[in-house]
Amino acid sequence: MKTYNTDFVQYRFWLFPPNGKRKDITDLIETATFTSTDEGLVDTVDLHVKNEKIDGLWIHEDLYLARRMMIEAKDEDTDWTEVYRGTFTTWQTNASDFTINSTVSNSNQLLVGNDIIYYFPDGTADGRIKTILSGIGMPVGKFEGIGGMLSKEMVKSQATTKILEYKEKSEQKTGVKTVIRNTKGKFEIVTRGSNQKIYVLDSRAAQDGTDVHTISNDFVTVVKVYGVVKGDKMPPLQTTVTGDTAFGTHTKIIYSSDYNTPAEANTAAKNILKEQGKPQKNQTIKDHVDIPWIRVGDAVDVAVGTIGGIKNDAQVPIRRYVVAISRDYVNKTMTLELEA
Repeated sequence: MKTYNTDFVQYRFWLFPPNGKRKDITDLIETATFTSTDEGLVDTVDLHVKNEKIDGLWIHEDLYLARRMMIEAKDEDTDWTEVYRGTFTTWQTNASDFTINSTVSNSNQLLVGNDIIYYFPDGTADGRIKTILSGIGMPVGKFEGIGGMLSKEMVKSQATTKILEYKEKSEQKTGVKTVIRNTKGKFEIVTRGSNQKIYVLDSRAAQDGTDVHTISNDFVTVVKVYGVVKGDKMPPLQTTVTGDTAFGTHTKIIYSSDYNTPAEANTAAKNILKEQGKPQKNQTIKDHVDIPWIRVGDAVDVAVGTIGGIKNDAQVPIRRYVVAISRDYVNKTMTLELEA
């Protein structure tokens, strides 16, 4: 098992001023941290930067709101490659030490706070998401794993609310888990675990790991599917799907009218049990050596603490999926939250 060699990891930070001449501010960075979560939609970078002159201009002018920044990375096997781009959304100068505090957000930030109104006829989840994105003017990149038909609907909501809702409905209907991302300024939805290169994370490269198992508030062991409600009468129970009730009976009710066919409703019931019918595992790998290419939604193989399997009395890695990342670009460490 080869431990990733962080000695070869490098980052560089580029600004793109309005005049079009990009500026390398890597040597001015004092701290730089990255945050990404599976439902956060927007990846952010927080910077603490020396306020000095480049080409005769104070750098705080180029870190101002709506100005653009890009981060590139390289390692032992990969040359300089873009890993992040965004625009400045907060700006603060500090007179005492001539520094700047800034936050950069990727372009998924455009979705936040956008009110939408649409009438959707019967159609697909991916079609509705793409319609919302087009209306906002958001470029779309890779789009996979979203499926399932939806009934007609009048929508008066916020863009992020409906996109997350349609993503969740798709997962219930198809059983395919997906992740929202932004790559090179384009909104993407990708299938969880679709990364081709899978890294092994072990105790030799991590400072710590925690493994917490809980019965969550949305725990479900029984799903009942009811038919159409007629007046004040009790709707007919069409089917009951039962999972593992070792932790008690926790019932969720769904209605066949929300699905196109009884078979689709039954499939949704099974997928709900698959997703919510087992104890929640909150597993964290803390201060692992930074691997620039790992993103939320990626599959990783883990052998840290009790996160791992046993074979021939030795610990072996088990497959997990990244649901959140915090990354320290300066110290070259990352903390990952994982799910099974």
